Amino acid sequence: ARDWDRFRNLFTPEARLIPSGKNADGVTGFRILTPDDYVTSAGQRLEQLGFHEVEINRHTETYGSLVHVWSTYESYHSKTEEKPFARGINSIQLIHDGSRWRILHIYWLGETAENPLPTQYLPAKK
Repeated sequence: ARDWDRFRNLFTPEARLIPSGKNADGVTGFRILTPDDYVTSAGQRLEQLGFHEVEINRHTETYGSLVHVWSTYESYHSKTEEKPFARGINSIQLIHDGSRWRILHIYWLGETAENPLPTQYLPAKK
């Protein structure tokens, strides 16, 4: 189960979530969703199939109240899975509204065989 009220509270009223990728015809596209659209379109599926996202690397740039985060993720159906079913990068823009940080946009692209994650967005090798 998800705490969708808490999820919605992370965003500005004008926030957008933007998944992108290629369709079956190989054409790159995107969808623009509000947080409520995301809950309506993906919420039930996430709860049925399970979804757990782990950030494996982060690069943050800040200028005053503006923050841009490149967040590399791995997606799992459960916390006990050892191998992710997907990986990709979230491009997240945040704003400090004077009292707290809020998300303006999350735009993401999943990794594919033809578009592997760039080395600079992966964890440093130990």
